[in-house]
Amino acid sequence: MLEKKNLTDLAESFSRFEIECGMFHVKISGVKVWQYIRNDIYDLHLRMIYGFFDGSGLQKITGIEDKNRYKVWDRMKDKLMYNQTFIGRRDVLIFASARKVMDNNYKYRDVYTDIIDKKLEQSHYLLDVTRLPQASPNLIHIDIERFKKNKGITDEVINISKEEFENKIIRPIEIYYDIQLNNNHKRQILVLLQKRLEKRKSLAAYYSYILEKSRPKIILIVGVSFEMAVLCAVAKRRNIPVVVLQHGEITSTEPIYNSQKRINISTYPDYFFVFSELERKRGKFMIPSSRVIPVGYPELDDYIKNTKSGKAEKEKKEILIISCVDENLLKFTRELADKIDGTKYRIVYKLHPVEYGNWKKAYGSYLLHPNIDVAGDKSKIIYDFFMDAEWVLGMQSTCLYEATAFDVKIAIVDSPFKRDYEEFFELGRANLISSVDDFLGIIDQKNVNSMASTAWFENNSMERVQRAIDDIIASNIKGC
Repeated sequence: MLEKKNLTDLAESFSRFEIECGMFHVKISGVKVWQYIRNDIYDLHLRMIYGFFDGSGLQKITGIEDKNRYKVWDRMKDKLMYNQTFIGRRDVLIFASARKVMDNNYKYRDVYTDIIDKKLEQSHYLLDVTRLPQASPNLIHIDIERFKKNKGITDEVINISKEEFENKIIRPIEIYYDIQLNNNHKRQILVLLQKRLEKRKSLAAYYSYILEKSRPKIILIVGVSFEMAVLCAVAKRRNIPVVVLQHGEITSTEPIYNSQKRINISTYPDYFFVFSELERKRGKFMIPSSRVIPVGYPELDDYIKNTKSGKAEKEKKEILIISCVDENLLKFTRELADKIDGTKYRIVYKLHPVEYGNWKKAYGSYLLHPNIDVAGDKSKIIYDFFMDAEWVLGMQSTCLYEATAFDVKIAIVDSPFKRDYEEFFELGRANLISSVDDFLGIIDQKNVNSMASTAWFENNSMERVQRAIDDIIASNIKGC
């Protein structure tokens, strides 16, 4: 049976399992499948061991709350202006993420790609699957279903042999970890694998169409989802380098950043643009370290350069708690609200975007409290909250790294993820707390470090991004 161990050990054991059992070479229905389901299986292990709070039932943002602001004429105009049918040649393709914030004109922008889109010197497109109104003149709406309909393409029908699936996927896991997966878990993995194999060819056809029309020299993506994994494979066949823009902390608890061996996989990106040298050294990538390039974070760098420093005086000091979709943090927040002096302090609980839709139903028993304000919409970027905060608390979030660049005190609530923040503690940038009483013991201390630091993010980020893109394009052309 799996022991309850720290998450770094788990990730390392998972990487060894993949290599020792040859999982990347396993074929089902003639396709190497492990790369399409490995992250899901790893997350399954996490749920089994630690019993993480399951936020999968929370309603994700769909843009419904913004529908009235997106006028019919604007919707029709955008459908014509940003139609993938009219795509032409561009040097760079940028695939946007779903993480959007809204400006004063009710237009949306992607926090991971917006500054690059605005300042990149090469000709480029910003490709986005979302249908929120956006201001980018380089926008192209991704519409895979429309493409399939126009081309007469249907998803492949695949019937995976249950015996083959269990022999090649389930049994190696059970033998290596000495566990028995229940039928529900087996069924979930099987259904997921079947759906992805059925979509794989039509997705590949779509990306081939986009790449043939645009002929890019480089592709930028945010994260390696199943769809982006298929894109990587298609791009590799065309010798087009794919770069992942870092969008979350590089942690030893995630398989993508904790590989025990360099492996040439068609669905793995060619480069990573990371926040800092610290982040580059922390990760164990499947690619050479020379292809992991510290460039900073353009959104953060741009905000700091264009925002006046200094906090406005407020009646109550603000404690900002960053959600990570974890019930233990909710319990911590409620206890803190019960114990804190509400005349001196105000708690702001910043929801994760996946929680915006129905947090009252899911979390009301924890967060509906006179000492807690719940923040959750797209109209305010996280950095605005940092500017107002005295303290920033959390268990696991990229926002905790971003907080280091601001004049705030930081406390990390003890959890299996605390090892991801060892540099914080070593450099005296954050305090590790195991209880509400621990926090209350330091809340008013004057000697708690709140100095903004650049250790976790390179400065002049957009200049670094531009230089790295120039170098990759030049190197790829030279190598052809």
